[in-house]
Amino acid sequence: MNGNYIFSLTIFSIVLLLFGCAAESNPASPTASNQQAAPAAATASTSSAQGCAALTGFEQDKCYYVLAAEKMDISLCDKMSDGHSSQNFIVYDKYSCYGEVAAALKSLQICDKIVDAGDGFGLEEMRQCYAKVAIAKKDRTVCSGLKGDLDDAACISNVALAMKDATICNDMRSPQLKRLESCMTAVAIASSDKTICQALNDDGYKKMCLQQVDKGPAKNVVVCGSMSYLPTLKAQYCT
Repeated sequence: MNGNYIFSLTIFSIVLLLFGCAAESNPASPTASNQQAAPAAATASTSSAQGCAALTGFEQDKCYYVLAAEKMDISLCDKMSDGHSSQNFIVYDKYSCYGEVAAALKSLQICDKIVDAGDGFGLEEMRQCYAKVAIAKKDRTVCSGLKGDLDDAACISNVALAMKDATICNDMRSPQLKRLESCMTAVAIASSDKTICQALNDDGYKKMCLQQVDKGPAKNVVVCGSMSYLPTLKAQYCT
């Protein structure tokens, strides 16, 4: 078995691993498909709740979503319809709206209002909400408030990537299954820092990391091939 074949398997494995980290508890979630969460910076159709109320469907949810983020008012999120409004692969939903307001206010109490209806979507939104607050506060310890090991790993990976700090990856409660290596590799690529790759104990990951750093962060398979990372982070590397 030659080296190129082993290296190809390593690349394929890391993409599957990172995808599974986000999708394991929620295989049917819209955020685990080809859809993207709505960008907070979208332009609102109106500047008032009354104006939003005059709209319908997707446009109404979009209006409340953007207005809630601008005014940092969770009550506007609650005016959104249940479920998910989507158009051209852009999704607006109530719990994602909670995440935007929570990040703006740096409030985990808002994240804790997210409830899972049994489809796993609420759990994924809570993960993302905690990650958004952790990034906003620049505080890695926020992730420790999540109960599951997968939740913790996804949150920490987002914070590490956002802050370009590989030492944050070491805070994972359960770094097995190469989650630690995946996190460090993503940070190495984003920061173009080969010394992070050299610190990896797994030779396969080390080789892959060094080669991916050479390719640069733009549209890199390690970040773009994973659904673990927040849409706002992926937009920096995958567009």
